[in-house]
Amino acid sequence: RFANRPTIITNPAKDLLTNEKYAIVKLFAFIQGASPASAFSDEATQITLSTIFSLGLSKSEVEKVIRYSMSHDSEQEIGRIIQSLDEIRDKDFLRNLYQKCLKVATLSGDYNTIEVTKELFWKLNVI
Repeated sequence: RFANRPTIITNPAKDLLTNEKYAIVKLFAFIQGASPASAFSDEATQITLSTIFSLGLSKSEVEKVIRYSMSHDSEQEIGRIIQSLDEIRDKDFLRNLYQKCLKVATLSGDYNTIEVTKELFWKLNVI
């Protein structure tokens, strides 16, 4: 089904499908927004923004994705995130994404956010 997908992501803006990019945006919004500690952390914001900007999305696209995601059930959104990220064949890219997400989750200081982040990437066979 994904035979024509790149096995190595060198340029996320070109190598990822739109739904995969949107899943990454939603994931970071979910993790960073989990607590005031990460929501207002300069370090978490820097990690999130640098990752999102690497996807080649416009600010309005990112806002639209986050707004749309916030209006839906969080468990369903997490399911969609996992489904989209599971299409990415480059496990090194996903491991790098995991490290960034885990750092933001750790900055949140929220145990549940850290555990959900770990579980999500465990489901993707990354950890």
